[in-house]
Amino acid sequence: MTNIATDPVIPVTRSDGTTTRLGLRDLLVHAHKIRHLDIPIPPAEAGLLRILYTITCRITGLDTHDNRNTWAEHRNTVLATGRFDADAINAYLGKHCWDLFDEQRPWMQDPRLPDQAERKTANVLDMTRPGDNSAIWWKHTHADYAPPLPAHEAVQWLIVHHYYGSGGAGGKRTVTHNNKTVSDQYMSSGPLRSTVTYYPLGATLFETLLAGIPAPSHTTTGDAAPWETDLNQPLGTPPAPTWPAGILTGQSRHALLLDHTDNEVDGVYLTWAWKERHTPILDPYCIHNIDPKTGEAQPRQANTSRSAWRDFDALLADRPTHTRPAVLGDALDLPDDLQDTLRVRAIGWHQDRQATNTGWYVSETPPLLRYMDEHDPARAALAETLVTTADKVYGAMRKALHKAWKDADLGDPKQCPWKDAADHLYWPAAEHIFWAHLDANTPPEREFVDTAVRVIDTVTAPHADRLLVARETARAIRTVRGIK
Repeated sequence: MTNIATDPVIPVTRSDGTTTRLGLRDLLVHAHKIRHLDIPIPPAEAGLLRILYTITCRITGLDTHDNRNTWAEHRNTVLATGRFDADAINAYLGKHCWDLFDEQRPWMQDPRLPDQAERKTANVLDMTRPGDNSAIWWKHTHADYAPPLPAHEAVQWLIVHHYYGSGGAGGKRTVTHNNKTVSDQYMSSGPLRSTVTYYPLGATLFETLLAGIPAPSHTTTGDAAPWETDLNQPLGTPPAPTWPAGILTGQSRHALLLDHTDNEVDGVYLTWAWKERHTPILDPYCIHNIDPKTGEAQPRQANTSRSAWRDFDALLADRPTHTRPAVLGDALDLPDDLQDTLRVRAIGWHQDRQATNTGWYVSETPPLLRYMDEHDPARAALAETLVTTADKVYGAMRKALHKAWKDADLGDPKQCPWKDAADHLYWPAAEHIFWAHLDANTPPEREFVDTAVRVIDTVTAPHADRLLVARETARAIRTVRGIK
């Protein structure tokens, strides 16, 4: 038995810097003494935050509002108390099953799967392990060697699959309903798959949880988290999005059941949860790019090769090309002292829509609400100018390097090793320029161009003794210096 409400399964860092693991009850009761979650798997942190936001709404009564103004006032009243109410926490947790291995209603799982799907090894649960039939690289697991996972790790991967699970061919599931039988292995990808999401970060977990709740945006009628409602009908229609639990916890496309021995997970049933699609929503923690032709909004994709600061301007203001994460606009209703210190934590996982997981990353901004368009439109515009200029110079630099490589006849004209080397040099330097000008509130002069020139000189230096390379390098530098 592993009860996540009482057993220590969630890693945290306390305000004094020490680390420990706590159950949900102690985590919420002592949230004002906790600095932050200390989840080693960033996508699990993103999912857990959404679960905790939902529970926070329940224990504070913030879920009783459908009016933004009264909700914001209530949130600030809760913030003023400085801590969550222990009696409300106990009352809420006592209503639901939080046992990871309960026979009737295991938390966030479907107990029907042994009769409907095929059991897989623990390798399928841990997404950092190679698949059972994949080539072995760093982790030496395979179909015949699948070490069990301790419960506190398994619960993190359970959350990851609900939010970032793969699409395409997966675990086959056979379901019969109303004399209709469907046997299929196709799974839709998880609602956050391949995205980068942004979460307000306070000085304590108490502040973080309250600051990260999105304002009322959908009906509250029938709102229920997965642990609060009956098992779904896989061949039915997914419920319409509701606020807050439906938006935060009700979009999963995957069904799972952990198979265990004592408190170790040695297998998993993993398959599709729904055949019909959920109603599309705009996730409140994503930047959404706007298609100029159709006006359609799509979440900005995570990319391990793209520095996180390059999206900083998109957090500050809505533009014709994008909308910022809605939760940051909602944070403008917070008290001024919290707005002055609130940072933002970005969690991204570079994936494709099927099963390839390239890598995840985490970054944190300095306090940014004071730079928001509503507070300082000139600074928000400056951030946009800095990012746009850095991108423009970068594009010109890469194009000039590619032409120089080709015209110098150094190798395959379709390849240019200089460009990758230039990327590693240019972007760290450009980031320093960005923050220096944003802090000083001064427009860029020629710093990005000067940086690009130095980078060109550096990456071409190994071939600089060749006259043809020297000539083409000079041309590349003139091209970049000519940028207006």
